[in-house]
Amino acid sequence: MTIARRWLGGSKQQIAADRPSLHDWIKEYRLADREYRVRVTEQSPFVGKRVGELDLPEAGGARLVAIERQRKPSLDVIQPAVDLIQPMPKVVLQADDVLLIDLFEMVTGIDALRTKFELDALPLSGAYFSDRSQEIGMAEVMIPPDSELIGKSADEAHFRTNYGLTVIGLRRGVIAHERSLNNEPFRRGDTLLLIGPWKTIRNLRSKGKDLVILNLPAEFEDVPPVKGKALHAVCVLLLVIVLMVSGLVPNVQAALIGCLLMGALGCVDLPR
Repeated sequence: MTIARRWLGGSKQQIAADRPSLHDWIKEYRLADREYRVRVTEQSPFVGKRVGELDLPEAGGARLVAIERQRKPSLDVIQPAVDLIQPMPKVVLQADDVLLIDLFEMVTGIDALRTKFELDALPLSGAYFSDRSQEIGMAEVMIPPDSELIGKSADEAHFRTNYGLTVIGLRRGVIAHERSLNNEPFRRGDTLLLIGPWKTIRNLRSKGKDLVILNLPAEFEDVPPVKGKALHAVCVLLLVIVLMVSGLVPNVQAALIGCLLMGALGCVDLPR
C-alpha cells in the first residue's frame, strides 16, 4: 500500500489543490496578529465561571475560540494529553485551562486583558491557530436570500449556541470587515468565515436554509474522520486477519467481530 499509493487516482489531491488553504483565509480576512493563547491562573476570576458568564467582547473586545484542558491521567496512552474543548456557554472554566483568544477589537489590548483577569501569556507556534488544524477548522459560508439570519448580528442570532461555531470574518462583496463582527447585522449574500471543530463544520450541511457552504479549506482532506483511533483500527484489522488465517472462527464471524470491535472502540462514528 505504501509503495503503490502513488499510482492510485489523484482526484483527492486535485480537489485539495483547488481549495483555498487556511493561510489564504488568514491573509484574506486579515486575521494575523489577532490570535493569543493565555493560561487561566488559580487567582483568575474566570475559575469556576461558565463561558456564557465571561462577557469577553464587552470586557476587552475578545472572542473565545477554543479551550485546551489537560487530560486526567489514564492508562490509555494513545489518547492526546490535551483535550480541545468547544467554548459553549455552559462549559465551566478551571485553573490551568488554556484559552485560545481572538482579539477582534483593540479596546483594551491583550496586556490589559491579562492583567485584569489574571491570565498568563503562552507562546503560539502557528498563524491564527493553524497549528491546531487537526482539531480546529474553518469554513466559508454564505447567507442565502431566505435565511432567518438576515438583519441579525452574531450575538442576536446566538450563533455559537445554535451552530457551535464562531464568526471570525465577514466579507461583503470584496471588502473584509475586521471589526464589530458580533454587532454587525447580516445581509443577504454576506460571506462569513467560521471557526470551530471539524465535526461541527461537517454538520453544517444540515443548516442549508440559513447557511450555504461555499468553501472548505485544503486541510479538510487531511483530517481523519475519527482522530486518535488509527492504532485501534490497525489492531482490530490484524485480529480479524489472524482469525481468518487461523480458521478459529468462520470468516463471516471474524468480520462481524471486527465490525463490533470497531464500533465499541470508537473507530467508527456513525452520524445520527
